[in-house]
Amino acid sequence: MTHKVSLSAIITGPPRGFERPKPQPGETLAHLVIRNFPDQWRGFVEEMRTDYAVPSSTTMHLLEGNLDAADLTVRAKIEDFITYRLPGYARTIKALAELQGDLGLTIGGFKLLQTVWPLERHTAGESAGHAYAKTRGVEVLLLPPGAPGLVDLTRLLGSIRGQFAWLVPVGSRIEPFAVAIQLMRTLRMFESDDALGMYCDGLYSSIYRLNVLRELAERGHKVSPDSNSNSSLIFEAGYKAISADPPVPFCHLEALYGGRQETVHRNGISFPAARKWLQNLFEKPRQDGDSNRQHEQR
Repeated sequence: MTHKVSLSAIITGPPRGFERPKPQPGETLAHLVIRNFPDQWRGFVEEMRTDYAVPSSTTMHLLEGNLDAADLTVRAKIEDFITYRLPGYARTIKALAELQGDLGLTIGGFKLLQTVWPLERHTAGESAGHAYAKTRGVEVLLLPPGAPGLVDLTRLLGSIRGQFAWLVPVGSRIEPFAVAIQLMRTLRMFESDDALGMYCDGLYSSIYRLNVLRELAERGHKVSPDSNSNSSLIFEAGYKAISADPPVPFCHLEALYGGRQETVHRNGISFPAARKWLQNLFEKPRQDGDSNRQHEQR
């Protein structure tokens, strides 16, 4: 892209098929994650031992599920590990914040101007989700108590500043590096074809050209957050609508929570390799030696 395309992310309701986590009797959500992702948990604990000099006695307790054995530094990393594997608002918002920073510009060549979240106003005061969203720079649009949620995208036109609107289901998992590349490719499709009005990833997420949403609003149409309901509207307005087949998802939901099974590689991008590449690109290299490991703990 010869210039920076602007994008607005809109957080919508949970992905289709979403099922809430179901801990066993007496089990916490953290232990649910550890039980269902045992290999990843073992790898995480080993990383804590080798990279952060966590004592073997502590790692043994962690492997047994005793999270109280960790110090404050390790607890913060455990919280990140757990949050990333639970289908809550935190993992979605955190990933969008990464894309809104340098990642979108550096890797994707686009500017994620804002993240907008239409959220029901709580009569008892500010919800935990609302409070967290503000700390991450999310623009929360409060809906009246008891409102059915976001049912018409055109109602948000006054709040969207980007050239394109990207719909992201709350609770979905986003791989920022891989998605930055995928968004770059998708936005190039829009730039090369002025008639393209909507792109759906074939699963949970879609992107709309904002001018098309405005035109539909002028015609008096309501535009559902569900892209499956909008293809005919896009065609009637004289634009194209594309749905990836097979799906090439921007967002994911684990099978544990009602999502479809996912593949490890997508569009030639290996997630573990992408994370390693990104770490080397943006993080300062660590110095070797046990004396420096303690200094580097955050």
